[in-house]
Amino acid sequence: MLFQLRSILIVSIFCMSSPALAVNKFQFVRDEAIKIDRQLLEYVDQESIILIEKINRLLRIPKSIIFVFGAEDGPLYDSETREILMPDDFTLEVMGRFYDAKYVDTEEQLFGVTMDVIEHTLYHELGHALIDVLDIPITGKEEDAVDGMATMLVILTNQTGGQIALSAADLFDLEGEDIKEFTAEDFWDEHSLDFQRFYNTICMIYGSDSTQYQYLIKELEITQDRAEMCIDDFQRQSKSWKKLLQPYLKDKTILN
Repeated sequence: MLFQLRSILIVSIFCMSSPALAVNKFQFVRDEAIKIDRQLLEYVDQESIILIEKINRLLRIPKSIIFVFGAEDGPLYDSETREILMPDDFTLEVMGRFYDAKYVDTEEQLFGVTMDVIEHTLYHELGHALIDVLDIPITGKEEDAVDGMATMLVILTNQTGGQIALSAADLFDLEGEDIKEFTAEDFWDEHSLDFQRFYNTICMIYGSDSTQYQYLIKELEITQDRAEMCIDDFQRQSKSWKKLLQPYLKDKTILN
């Protein structure tokens, strides 16, 4: 039987990492219901704690948001509890897709690309949380908006952000291959189609650095006219999110 008691040890370690506990509005929790390999678990938890510490250095918000790893449901943001739920099943599914696709050559690389997707996913759910807690206005589909925010944050807060976002895009591509025939549900779902999410993310990656990622446009045979629009898309979405988040940024130079 899997117990749902929250682990105090890892939370305590995280809290000790900062002298000003009250300032840490983003907190890490690991459920006792562990379903994944211990080595993978330790890697994901360690990298996730580092990511959440980075978010604490980036943002100042009025209410706490807890990242729950090992949750039974998700990935999702629960507005009632202000928790971002990340199930181990999702981690295993992501790793399994990359493994089956022979996406990388080594276990170390497999762990790395799996964590890339987890990081993008955590930023996506963080977007939902910030919209809720900060009452951020959104026009259009919220899922598309937080996809854009996640990709922007991944790119702007990591030296290899484009590659991290590319792993997330490629997962959308792999998930899209599951659909053999579209149904009405696929079109009225709150999320865009997986292939659309793939191309939208690729567009953001290219738009962030058109020189470095020129090869993506060539490989996917995206027209030059559309590629130029990708540059505008990245700049427009980044400008919008920076403006919305500006009042809550601790270090206003991070997203430059």
